[in-house]
Amino acid sequence: MSNKKGINHLTLEASEEAFEYLQALLKSGELSELLGVSVLDVREIPITETKALNQIKQPENVNLRQWFAGMVEADWLAIEQLLDPQQVELAFGFRNAISIVRAQKIDLGMQLARESVALVVILPPEADEEVDIVVQVHQLGQTHLPQGVQLLVSDKSGNQLEARSREADNFIQLEFSAKHGESFSVTVILKEVRVTQEFII
Repeated sequence: MSNKKGINHLTLEASEEAFEYLQALLKSGELSELLGVSVLDVREIPITETKALNQIKQPENVNLRQWFAGMVEADWLAIEQLLDPQQVELAFGFRNAISIVRAQKIDLGMQLARESVALVVILPPEADEEVDIVVQVHQLGQTHLPQGVQLLVSDKSGNQLEARSREADNFIQLEFSAKHGESFSVTVILKEVRVTQEFII
């Protein structure tokens, strides 16, 4: 995204059908209404002129080892700040109350502007050489996730875990363990939008 003279330019990757749908929304005036901003134009750009259109990578690695010392990045919030009480009870009612739990809001792209989710990370209360980790994805503002949301966990060796939401799933999650100093990535995918966050433990 760039900003020149108060005009924002947002680049997206979309299928031909999605592009035509955006153009139709632009012509009808609905696109500006849906996004809450004035949209002047929607145009096609050759893929060779773009860089990782559908890849949204969070700006820096999250050091989970620091969470055990109480040093948590500002954009990782207490779950009560993002999820409603029913979601908290469904997801965490059975867990140890002193587990370390933080959540981050993820916006899944302009064409899915009404689809925001929370990426939740759950750690045990104390750090060991090998740490059990749980990652979850919850819908924000609604009880159920959209069908087809993917949650991927990948390590540097190419090992990968995957979960995918079905109809009426409240949330999806993956459980795994990582050793001290090990890094891994967590990716959330919905349709053509992919958001990746890197972690180290």
